[in-house]
Amino acid sequence: MSDTHKRIKNSECMYEKNVIVMPRPVVALPRDYLVKVYDMFYNGESRDTSSWIAHLARAVENPNVGNTGLAFLINSDGMMNLSGWEQYISPAGGHSNMILKNRIFTFDEKDIEGSFKEGYVRTEGIYCQHELDIVTHERKAMVDYVKSLNATSLNDWLDDVYEGIIHY
Repeated sequence: MSDTHKRIKNSECMYEKNVIVMPRPVVALPRDYLVKVYDMFYNGESRDTSSWIAHLARAVENPNVGNTGLAFLINSDGMMNLSGWEQYISPAGGHSNMILKNRIFTFDEKDIEGSFKEGYVRTEGIYCQHELDIVTHERKAMVDYVKSLNATSLNDWLDDVYEGIIHY
């Protein structure tokens, strides 16, 4: 067995845990961001995260994730992954793409007030294996939203959330 395989085998195995994903009410952040919120719980644990979300809304003066004002947040185990959609228009071809940008906030769960530290893990481009089911769902929801831009499509996007158990 290689050293890499030994390190992975000897580390805490998150794959043995069921992950419960629960959507929360949409949150408005500064600069007119609308954010879908997801809580992830491991092995059925439950906790009230409303104070964390409220504190994030106060702490983040500039979400700086995308230029559409549409985002989602994944909240789990002392970190929040705030991911926003940015419309990118190619200067060469003039075509448009939606790009997902994210920022990670970490905090001490025992002392939430004033304890946010942005970027402790990284400020962009990282998701844990458990978050990828939510990211995949949100990618599809954004594609559906962009294809159907009409009077009700924003509400449809806000209502289109992932909920359930991620099994490994």
